[in-house]
Amino acid sequence: MLSIRKALESDLQQFFDWRNDPTVVAASFTPGKIEMQDHRSWYLQKLASDYCSLYVVEHDSVPAGQVRFDIDGSSATINYSLGSDFRGRGLARDSVSKALAAFQADHANVPTVIAFVKPDNIASCKVFEKLNFEADGFDTTVQANRYHLDLNALLDDRIVEIAGRKIGPGHPPYVIAEISANHNGSLDAALRLIEAAAEAGADAVKIQTYRADTITLDSDKPEFQIKGGLWDGRTLYELYEQAHTPWEWHGDLFAKARDVGITLFSSPFDFTAVDLLEELDSPAFKIASFEAVDLPLIKRVAQTGKPMIISTGMSDEDEIAEAVDTARQAGCEQLVVLHCVSGYPAPASDYNLRTIADIGTQHNVVVGLSDHTLGNATAIAAIALGASVIEKHFTLDREGGGPDDSFSLEPGELADLCRDCHAAWQALGQVDYSRKQSEQGNAQFRRSLYVVTDVKAGDLVSADNVRSVRPGFGLAPRHYEEILGRRFAIDVEKASPVSWELLKDADDESP
Repeated sequence: MLSIRKALESDLQQFFDWRNDPTVVAASFTPGKIEMQDHRSWYLQKLASDYCSLYVVEHDSVPAGQVRFDIDGSSATINYSLGSDFRGRGLARDSVSKALAAFQADHANVPTVIAFVKPDNIASCKVFEKLNFEADGFDTTVQANRYHLDLNALLDDRIVEIAGRKIGPGHPPYVIAEISANHNGSLDAALRLIEAAAEAGADAVKIQTYRADTITLDSDKPEFQIKGGLWDGRTLYELYEQAHTPWEWHGDLFAKARDVGITLFSSPFDFTAVDLLEELDSPAFKIASFEAVDLPLIKRVAQTGKPMIISTGMSDEDEIAEAVDTARQAGCEQLVVLHCVSGYPAPASDYNLRTIADIGTQHNVVVGLSDHTLGNATAIAAIALGASVIEKHFTLDREGGGPDDSFSLEPGELADLCRDCHAAWQALGQVDYSRKQSEQGNAQFRRSLYVVTDVKAGDLVSADNVRSVRPGFGLAPRHYEEILGRRFAIDVEKASPVSWELLKDADDESP
């Protein structure tokens, strides 16, 4: 597992060893062995500076390398190196990517990162090119290739595309209707659920692909029995035997989705399920929360090259990082991570929605929410906090008696969710202080300065004859104190807007 943390004073010796590594020295622009006295001064100065960010790359909690950003105005120069034991293992790209995400979170006002790489350092050139740094050519001042990156473009334009639909911060929220076991053993009900999800405006329907004997064992031992909750008293095998979506239905379900114009994909729970979904050309795969620790399954799904969505219910930070790293190292290039609480239902207070943005920053992924709360408030709030994907369980009838019916949305509620999530996303917009079109007609109702009694030419402007009132056709109220004591240039009747033309010049105040 790969992670990034800020450097500490206690890392001084580690940085000294890295700086004197012969390979690092050869790639450096100031080659030569560094003495500890000089290193100590340099390191402590960098650590304390507001114009430098030092990060340690850790692999399985062992220091593996460093990434440094030296800030100069609106740009920062990046420098990275891995320890000799960690080179050649495909870690460089992820190390730099995670460091870029951490740096962007720490320094949002620095939009540009610059890299200088010696021409013979081909591996580093490839790392920056794969991370979408743009090549600026050869810089003769430092005798190196120069690259630059618009950091906001890299981290804010995270895009995943499923069946032609782009998903990410710059695109409308992607709403997934999770059927799960809510077909209650009826193919007809499953087909009607797909139709209803399309009519409600959902972007996708998700099913689950397993058989009872591929997800558990037929055993009544205590550890295979469910105690408490919705499914109290049943064995895992009994629950999954009832809840599974028969494999012979899958072709009909994919065909129905195509007919009604909605995307359908599934959560596979073992390799044979992945094979079936590949035969049906599923456009994406979902890793369920309980399977987020099944790294062989994640690896197998990633090897399909299809977009992947991972739910994080019950996973801690290390487990999430391990799942993401496994997916990427196995070839997944389009990844969504859904914050999730695996309670059925889950209270809104358990969700800690600020975690969504943190996942996106830490792992540089499209983020979303798998929502098990009752109602839509939590999902809509998640949109405001950066969620690009919302997944909710969906049923035709919450009183239908199925395993997941009781905490699922009915068709009208799913339509409300789709509408309100889009409205929330549209409301986010961008930073903009201009007057909006919808406000134009109401500008006249702002306050301004008006003459409130009949006045004669030569009268002094005072609190008795000028006030701030509605409508807004007079001078702005900020001029009130400026005009007090000035004299009127002409007779003015009550209810007239104050303008500079009504007043004598400040240097001509004789009556």
